[in-house]
Amino acid sequence: MKTKTSLILILYLTICFLFTDILLAQRTEKADNSLAQSQLRFDITSLEKIYLDPETILKDPDAFWKNDEAYILVTEWHRRTNYPLDMEKWIKRVEKIRDLPIEERENHEQLIAGRNLKEIEKSFFKKAIPHIYSFMPPNTPMLNTTLYFTTEIEASGFQAKGNIVINILNHEKTNIFVHELFHQAYVFVNQKRTDERLENEILESLIFSLINEGMATYVGFKALPDFPYYWGEDYDLLQNSSDLLRLHKNLNDLFQNAESMTEEKLREVSWEIGVTQRAYYVVGAYMALIIDEKLGREELIKTYSAGHLSFIKKYNSICESNMKIVEFH
Repeated sequence: MKTKTSLILILYLTICFLFTDILLAQRTEKADNSLAQSQLRFDITSLEKIYLDPETILKDPDAFWKNDEAYILVTEWHRRTNYPLDMEKWIKRVEKIRDLPIEERENHEQLIAGRNLKEIEKSFFKKAIPHIYSFMPPNTPMLNTTLYFTTEIEASGFQAKGNIVINILNHEKTNIFVHELFHQAYVFVNQKRTDERLENEILESLIFSLINEGMATYVGFKALPDFPYYWGEDYDLLQNSSDLLRLHKNLNDLFQNAESMTEEKLREVSWEIGVTQRAYYVVGAYMALIIDEKLGREELIKTYSAGHLSFIKKYNSICESNMKIVEFH
């Protein structure tokens, strides 16, 4: 009887392993197809303009901001984040570059770093795209994205209007590229969500930021074996229980008091807690981690694809009682 039971168990486990291998093979094939059909590239023309022809830029700085492809997106970042633009300060930075000897400009470390990016372009996308698509539903469209590298900007990196901008100071921190590429792929997923949007647009933006930044941070965290260089402390915070509890409390305080704040105050506190303190990134990543580890990757994809409300509800149903997130209705 024991022998028969053992054989049944072995057969069952064998079937499970075969089924898992099939799923992994299908996912790998999907990712490879995604890479083959994607149009992805690095672009350093903005960086080259600033170092090789700052004189022209300084004749009409406004024209540069309006016409340079990277800086058009930088303008959008300032608008979207309400981060003040100090044009005088920016002009002084470019003037410092202009005042460098021409030979020094042509061989500046930032410009060299930008040129060296071409050497890793293909290898980066070959690893990054399969990883990102392993977190995507099957119907996710292929990426068609340019990563613009530039300098003298406030942001480390961001996604906007279908493309990505990276501060050249972070050229080695390829984990940022993964994070931002996930944002770009998530745009398509979010368009197909089944959850209804909250009537209060500000509250909707809060939970969108939590899931959007949280998932991107988690995808970057899982990419560490291939892309170990990251720009911040998010992963350290994620793995420190006291930091995680502190950020969780701050985020819940924000959510609990959100409807009693003025719009201006809510945006201010949201930026402080969610972005400056990193609660959106870290707590959101923890939520993704819990769903992924307890329910599996397919359930994680299904849940975040449904929408922000489903994501929070699913997480709250399986997390420890002291780690639940305030839900909006």
